[in-house]
This record gives sequence, C-alpha cells and structure tokens, in this order.
Amino acid sequence: MDLTVIKGTMPKRRVPKKELKAPDEVQTRLSRFVNFLFTHRRWIVGGVIAVLLVGAGVYLWQKRQLRLEEEASWLLSQALREEKVSQREAKLKEVISRYRGAPSASLALLFRARLRMGQKRWQEAQRDLEDLLGRSPPPPLQTAAQCLLADVYRAQGKAEEAEAALERCQQRGKGWMEAYALLKKALYQESEGKKEEALKTYQEVLPMLPPGELSLFVRLKLQELRQD
Repeated sequence: MDLTVIKGTMPKRRVPKKELKAPDEVQTRLSRFVNFLFTHRRWIVGGVIAVLLVGAGVYLWQKRQLRLEEEASWLLSQALREEKVSQREAKLKEVISRYRGAPSASLALLFRARLRMGQKRWQEAQRDLEDLLGRSPPPPLQTAAQCLLADVYRAQGKAEEAEAALERCQQRGKGWMEAYALLKKALYQESEGKKEEALKTYQEVLPMLPPGELSLFVRLKLQELRQD
C-alpha cells in the first residue's frame, strides 16, 4: 500500500492555539519560579533556617518545662509526706522558689498558705494566696484560693474583704465549690448578726446540697433563724 496515498487522503487536523500555548506557558512559569528562587535564595534559605530554629527552640523549651514540672511534683510529694511542719514548710519553699513557673509551684503556695493558716500566721498566708492568684492559676485553684483568702481576711477582722473574696469564689466555682462558698457566706452573715441575709443565703444553698448531714444542718439553721 502506498503510504503517500494514505497520507494524502487523511484529513488535516488543526491544533488549537491553547494546546500550542499550554506547554510554553508551563515552561515559562516554571522558569520564572526557578529564577525567583535563585534570585531570592538567601532570603528563602534564611527563612527556612529561622523556622527550623524557632521550632527547635519551642520543642526544647517545652521539654525543659516538662522536666522541671516532673522535678517540682516529685519534691512537692516529698514535702507533703513530711511529718515535721518545719521540714514540710522548707520543702514547700524550695518548690516555690526553684520552680516558679511550674504548676506544682502554685499548688505548693496553696499548701503553704493552709499550713500557715493552721499556725495563725494570717499575713503570711494572705501573701501566699495573693501570690498564687497573681499567677492566674486554673479555675479550680483560683476558686480554692479565693475561699481560703476569705477565711484569712475574716481571721484578721476584714469582714468586707472576706465577703468580696467569697463572692469571687462563688462566681468562679462550679458544683460543690459554689455551694461551699455560699455556705461559708451564710455562716459569716449569721455570726455578724445579719440574720435576714443569712436566711436568704441558707435558702439559696439548700437546693445545691445532696441529702445528708450538711443538708440537715442547713435545714436546722433555717428553722432556727425563722423562729428567732
């Protein structure tokens, strides 16, 4: 068969301009991209190195923080096992001073404040609790610190400050902490002779309490105040 005949009989196909331009455009864009990388290679390499250095720094910092927290939590557990108050306080002080940024240091402040409250060292306990609150601890720890701070204020005769601390404890607390704050508030009000206010607070806290001795205590208090 004559190929020239077949070739002559086959219809000619026109190639669209898009098909002709597509490879050229891809090649052009690729060439521009390569030229851009080559021209700005110093900036690009510097940026990549900076990102790697920042990532490595963050990783090392997190690793160090984890190691410090492990050390702090171990020392805190040792402090809480100490039977002698002086030794326990010394170890708590070490946790607070050496591992200030660790979560265990905040817990150590709370435990030391409670220890000082037991010894009626109210001003020192107040400083510990205020220091703890200044570190913006997690909400449960904030709530506990506010409730303890109310006791410290009250022991120093600061009734208004104690009531304000209880209000903050109630607002930030959830569940039993809110009920605990309300109950303490009612007891404070009753001891100060504010019977009407105490009656309202006891009524507010009663639905929050589960059946038991505490609930019975509040009911008896309500009955007592209503009779007076």
